[in-house]
Amino acid sequence: MQSNAHNPDSQVGYIGTSKNVGNCGYCSTGTGSQAFYLRAVTLSPLHYQKLLDLGWRRYGHLLYRPNLKKSCCIQYTIRHVKPSREHRKALHRWENYVVGHGYLSECARKYPKTREEKKKLKTEFDLFRSVHGPEYPYLRTPPEPSRKFEVTIEPSTFTEEKYTLFQNYQFTVHHEGPDKVSEYSFQRFLCNSPLISTPASPSDGGKRMGSFHQMYRLNGRLIAMAVLDFLPWCVSGVYFMYHSDFSEWGFGKLSACREAALAAEEGYKYYYMGFYIHNCPKMKYKGQFHPTYFLDPENNVWNLLDEQAKKIMSEKFYCSPS
Repeated sequence: MQSNAHNPDSQVGYIGTSKNVGNCGYCSTGTGSQAFYLRAVTLSPLHYQKLLDLGWRRYGHLLYRPNLKKSCCIQYTIRHVKPSREHRKALHRWENYVVGHGYLSECARKYPKTREEKKKLKTEFDLFRSVHGPEYPYLRTPPEPSRKFEVTIEPSTFTEEKYTLFQNYQFTVHHEGPDKVSEYSFQRFLCNSPLISTPASPSDGGKRMGSFHQMYRLNGRLIAMAVLDFLPWCVSGVYFMYHSDFSEWGFGKLSACREAALAAEEGYKYYYMGFYIHNCPKMKYKGQFHPTYFLDPENNVWNLLDEQAKKIMSEKFYCSPS
């Protein structure tokens, strides 16, 4: 792969194909899946962006592309822009929980809204306000909220705090045993990255590049974390985890809204959520954004994931609009 001042060298090697036989993590069949694999020593954000748009995904230094015709679950690459009503409800519930009804009542009395402001809140959805609404730095004080919620972005380095959260998530949500979860696997796949971090410059619009962790803290406690890749024209979600104490709040929806807002705020055109498996209940929330686009596995063209496409995915094993 060619390099220049803004596009450094990528060192990538082809490993081959691998067939995973046994219980699938997404369905109950034992058919298994097949994928093509690359290993990246170093990888420029631009080169990885191009690989993403060819159906590849990163997991640590490993890159893989599912062979959809030889897999039990069809994994489509998807990207989207706007949240649905279900996402909006999740944001509203979380904000009410964080700040508390007492805070909302006191603010309504202390900082009354005009008739125009009230009308706008009812008729127009503001993603950025909804996402940042419960964050402590964005709140009007006094009064004080019931809970202090903060979200920050930091380098994708290992800490015991992050690993403890990862353990809880794998044990309680994915039901993995202690023998399947280790510091080594956490560092290898969710901390280590081949992406070359480059400083913001006028040529890339001042955008950050590389791999980062987005930290969610409630009263100082780490309750959730996103692993994100920042690329030339997208923010790509690698992995998301949350503590089981907060499973009722729909963190899949909350994180998707926050990451979509982050992409827009920092000047990226798209938010990539990774793979979408239509018949997997765990992934239904990914298809609830409108509009959402999925990558045609045959010609690598983006197509609208509308009701017609979903109907085809429900009826057929393999869907290619081309």
